[in-house]
Amino acid sequence: MNNKKNIPDTAMTRATLLTMLFVTSITIVAEISSSLKDGLKAMTGHHWVSKGVLSLALFGFLLWVLSVKGTSSEEVRKEVRFTFWFTIILSFILFAFFLWHYIYT
Repeated sequence: MNNKKNIPDTAMTRATLLTMLFVTSITIVAEISSSLKDGLKAMTGHHWVSKGVLSLALFGFLLWVLSVKGTSSEEVRKEVRFTFWFTIILSFILFAFFLWHYIYT
């Protein structure tokens, strides 16, 4: 295998994973907590815009912090696969939450 260092690649997958976890979490919590949703609305006028701004800031910060360590190409491939499945799982969690929310509220 090619052992070339891929600093931005691994940092990007890790920043992506953490940002997706943040977006999923804040989406669910904001639906349950009206005070959080109102706080997000107060930031930019709409809670989704605020989530986007916070997500972009978090992603940029995490990318900067995590880009210090290099890894092998094989590790990058593993992380990309993990990111793919993590996306599927978090999408299912959001779908299940909103389905539950629709049925029971």
